[in-house]
Amino acid sequence: MKATKGIFSAVLIGFASSAWAESAVITDIPSPDFTEAQRISSDDWVLVTEIPSLTLPLSASFTSGSQRDLVFSAGGQEYRIARADVVLENEALVTSACDTLALSISSDTRSASVKGAGESCD
Repeated sequence: MKATKGIFSAVLIGFASSAWAESAVITDIPSPDFTEAQRISSDDWVLVTEIPSLTLPLSASFTSGSQRDLVFSAGGQEYRIARADVVLENEALVTSACDTLALSISSDTRSASVKGAGESCD
């Protein structure tokens, strides 16, 4: 009986987390003059500054099966934009390595950051 409750709880948490992860709010596009979005109806790429009626914050959703692209509506059209090109709600860009903790795992050879190289933290 306890195993059934545990499995049921795990399934509910899985559904809740997947539903939470599908929607997002775009609060900023740091370089709109150089960022493109793809119009879904025609697959045309347009600059974000050329999209009519685009106002931030903007509701969006992740494309199904991917966390790399967001889909949003503006001016009666749907657009796809790369997740890396936007800032989401409750998120801040890291602009300084000061006041951060460098984390490296001894078995991970891909980690190549060195705190203090070329920077000064006073």
